Amino acid sequence: MYGNYDSKNQLPISFKLYLGVDEWTTVEITNASAICKREIIHIPIADTINECLVNVDSGTPFISVLELRPLNDSLYSTPSEPGSLLLFNRWDFGTQKETLEMIR
Repeated sequence: MYGNYDSKNQLPISFKLYLGVDEWTTVEITNASAICKREIIHIPIADTINECLVNVDSGTPFISVLELRPLNDSLYSTPSEPGSLLLFNRWDFGTQKETLEMIR
């Protein structure tokens, strides 16, 4: 959500996210009240992770939350080399409710 934190009240905003030296994704904010989430499963090569927001001259890059969570190795087969899994889509096939709630 864009809260006009930079006092420019400028939409759309676009910037790139890098994980280390590798480009991860491009973020495009076109609706100030819409929630924009990006998810990745990353196997690091070191004990630190560098996240970089790159300005592409379309508004000031911003981040509201960065969540890091350790995952149990049994959830995903461990590759022989470090790398990343990008989220393609998320479906909920098990909900029995009439109204769907946010899945986390």
